[in-house]
Amino acid sequence: MAKDYFEHNVLELLKNIDYCFKDNVNLAGLILFCSAIDIMAWLSRDQLDSDATRNDFVRWVNEFMLPGSGLACTAEELYSARCNIIHSYAPEWGTGVNRRERETRKIIFVWVKGRGEIPQSHVNKQTEKNKTVFVYTDELVNSLKTAIERFNGSLSFSRALSELVYERSEKYFNFIS
Repeated sequence: MAKDYFEHNVLELLKNIDYCFKDNVNLAGLILFCSAIDIMAWLSRDQLDSDATRNDFVRWVNEFMLPGSGLACTAEELYSARCNIIHSYAPEWGTGVNRRERETRKIIFVWVKGRGEIPQSHVNKQTEKNKTVFVYTDELVNSLKTAIERFNGSLSFSRALSELVYERSEKYFNFIS
């Protein structure tokens, strides 16, 4: 039953991310996207840690999402973007940038499908060469889906991880609509 809670809730989350982007509710879609990574990192964090951290997010993205994804950003850049989106409901952060964020490129999310042409309004935002990376949201979502498939696959190879994930899922996701 615990596995069912996990699988049902992850599928529901992915479905809602797809709905948001399909209906051009892009910032909400990005929030759900970032939350999905937070959830996966939280589920798989060390058993002794009470909360997921930045390092858990970065580790999960590096292990499951970035390999073979073709994404032009790093896990650290995604984490900075995550903070910007979740804490300010905007794809760009204000002036109070911490040291770590100054060391990463700013992600500009591109809503066009695939490798379509980047709108000139986005290109004009690039003020310093090599300080900005463009990320297509459909590629981002596809890489998340692949990452979750990889993560699910890893559960069958690690009994300790699967028990941890399913135990947490049963405890916190114990609802199926």
